[in-house]
Amino acid sequence: MANKISKGILVLTLITISFSLSFSNKNVDLQVDPYENHLMFLRKEFQIGDDKAIGYVIYADTKGGKFVHAEAPGEGITCVDDTARAGVYFLRRYTEYVNKNTEKANMYQTLALETIEFCQHFRTVEGDYYNFLFEDGKLNKNGITSRPSKSWWALRALWLISEALNLFSEDESFDASYYYQQVFGTAMLFKNELDSEGLIRGYTDLSSLYIIGLANLYHYSKDSQLKDIIKQVSDGILNKQTDVLFNKIIDEGTDEFNFHSWGSRQVQALAMAYEITQKEEYYQAASNMANNLYPHMINMGPLYDYNSSNIALFPQIAYGIEAAVSSLYYLYQVEKDENYAILMAILHGFFYGNNHLNRAMIGENGEGYDGLESIFINRNAGAESTISFLLSKSLLDRIPEEYAKLSKIEVVKKSAPVLIKIENMNYGLSNVENRVENGISGLAGTTFKLRDIIEIAPGEYKVFLLGRRLNNGTFSLSLADSKTSNETHFAESPVYLGTIIKSEEEKNSETKIFFSAKFENEAFLNQLLFLPVIEYQIYSDPNLQSKKMWAFNSKKEQPYLFDFYGVKEEILPFTFMFSDVQIDLEENESTEETKYTSELIKSESGKEIMINLIDVFNNNGIGTSLEPANFDNFGGSKGAYYPEDVLKKTLKNALFSLEKIPFKVGFQENQDNILANGQMIEIKEKGQNMYILGSCDHGSFSGELEIAYNDGNKIRKEYVQLTFPDWCESGVSKDRVALELPYRYNSQDLKEWINPKIYYQNIPVEDEEIEYIKLPVVPTMHIFGITITDKK
Repeated sequence: MANKISKGILVLTLITISFSLSFSNKNVDLQVDPYENHLMFLRKEFQIGDDKAIGYVIYADTKGGKFVHAEAPGEGITCVDDTARAGVYFLRRYTEYVNKNTEKANMYQTLALETIEFCQHFRTVEGDYYNFLFEDGKLNKNGITSRPSKSWWALRALWLISEALNLFSEDESFDASYYYQQVFGTAMLFKNELDSEGLIRGYTDLSSLYIIGLANLYHYSKDSQLKDIIKQVSDGILNKQTDVLFNKIIDEGTDEFNFHSWGSRQVQALAMAYEITQKEEYYQAASNMANNLYPHMINMGPLYDYNSSNIALFPQIAYGIEAAVSSLYYLYQVEKDENYAILMAILHGFFYGNNHLNRAMIGENGEGYDGLESIFINRNAGAESTISFLLSKSLLDRIPEEYAKLSKIEVVKKSAPVLIKIENMNYGLSNVENRVENGISGLAGTTFKLRDIIEIAPGEYKVFLLGRRLNNGTFSLSLADSKTSNETHFAESPVYLGTIIKSEEEKNSETKIFFSAKFENEAFLNQLLFLPVIEYQIYSDPNLQSKKMWAFNSKKEQPYLFDFYGVKEEILPFTFMFSDVQIDLEENESTEETKYTSELIKSESGKEIMINLIDVFNNNGIGTSLEPANFDNFGGSKGAYYPEDVLKKTLKNALFSLEKIPFKVGFQENQDNILANGQMIEIKEKGQNMYILGSCDHGSFSGELEIAYNDGNKIRKEYVQLTFPDWCESGVSKDRVALELPYRYNSQDLKEWINPKIYYQNIPVEDEEIEYIKLPVVPTMHIFGITITDKK
């Protein structure tokens, strides 16, 4: 059989080349929808050998306020991985128009066929695939993410072409027989990778994508051996169900438990397997994982990665949301359970601002931003994030509008899982022998006594302790007036501590927490997780005056009596409740903007006015190995930082001068810079230019600086773009650099011989009194000093 397939591939390669040449000469009139414009910006023609092929550029960085194509260093500029997923999106758009609009259907068909043609250049005779292409048109044949290794990119090509078979088999321009032989060969190649449990090298995420391709092939051919492989792999996935934090979660690890939301299509795969096999346990496993995980992902975000001892919430990426939305769509198709349609719509809302920063993760042209961090958005917009948004939207558009509209609700209050890094807690009452980064460890008999103040919404929470060597321990935890205690005899993590309740009567969102623990042996404490029993959101309905609420009961044992915010209603297990909420949250939770009145210092020449920002500084980013600082790890206890011993040598009378322009800085203060978060700074002076010292961490960032002028009659606001590069960026234009240092300290307080910098920006100002300035909300931007020059 294998020899016949290989022979067929060799013979039919000639047919493919002929098809490619004729197809590449087609003119595509790209009358796409506005939210597809960025995807079309990423579409690019490449020269591969003697042929031309169209793929999708991996990355889009921002330069000068515009997107530019960018490659992955050492990997390439385009790949099968992303281009195949773009093709799947075009196939979905084709099905939307095939019976409605011939012109649009033809366009999306052409775009889909382009991606299939592109993938042909990467296929090996055996049926595996290379992944990356360099800018010069050469295949990356050696990179670990590119060489044929029976991995993700080959399965995505299988997904694309197998789905196309079911749509284009009657089309004369598409050689269905040829492509079926190709993807069947790829499918059999992966069959040889299945281990004794029925999984591809032990991975359930990779195996789930395999099932999706197999299911498409089965729908096309009804080949019974494909059905048998689907059962074999699905059974392997069932065997990996576990209860680490979330009941019936499916383990993606091999040696130890691991789960990440990106690429997690187990629910989708099992729903598709159930449709073909009618094995009830597949549907039950899919619904169990969906019920226990996805409601928490709405408020927590798409989990980047977690194992039994550590949760990494960030970065939160579009790929994680898309995998969940797609999984819920296929689960919804099985029995039309409205709970899954509601879940997929609210999860899709991540892209429109239903996330912890309440900010959209897409731009006006459909550019999907690369990642949501704890305090900022990575606004580079590559292929994966853009295509993930479009794939998610393409399925949302297929469900009834009554559900789909929930993707655009404006959330004003919500429950939310709370993750506490124990390294950040106050452990002063403990007899801890050893404190290490990312947690606290103690020798046998150590008593841990930790306290903190956390923001937590009213509700009931399950509490888990994560760490290592947590055997033979006793624990107690209190949150306001609620307490729980437990003990463990095994070295298992996470440890379930019990449930606590934050009552609605506690109006202050900040709540004191006390945690104590003692172990017979050495132990390492890493994180505390508060996981809501009832997830909820209160949101604005644009058609009504009142607020509305949804609440989901993730408690499987029994109905839950919800009694918060004036709502008293019973919610069945794994079910949504919707209700009106008659309270004015904006009034209850409104806070006034703080305006800082800073000291204004005139220079000796009288031509410059320095703003003393000492009362505005809120970050310590300059230190020594004996007195460390933390410039670039907001929310963590340790980070890298500027060297104080070098910076203080640049000062004269506590002033730093740039081309004879003095700045009042805080290089030797306890707080030495501002994390820009919308602070308003009163000025009430005129000037000609405003000079600002600053830098960014975790990349280069821009934000709007608001300048309010007072002409004597009214306040007039203008906005300018404030932009600073990353503090350690190389190749920055010298005319932006105010100060370059020979080294920095890393988070272990060791010198790193790279060149951190502080930059400046010169902003011309109007000949009117500046009432105040308002910094942008970009918490990765740091401001060190501001000086206004007088008219000369």
